[in-house]
Amino acid sequence: MSESNHLINFATSSELIANGEGRNVLSAIEDGLRNCDEFLISVAFNCISRCSRI
Repeated sequence: MSESNHLINFATSSELIANGEGRNVLSAIEDGLRNCDEFLISVAFNCISRCSRI
């Protein structure tokens, strides 16, 4: 899939999923893969214990 061929409306297609909120990241990915023809994923990891205070 070429990014130049597809326009994505991130306002309606993105979702923040975190472990421990009644749903985990793995099950969300599995659900997405079961219900789509194409799948784009962007991840970010944040560890509060390693963040410095400003």
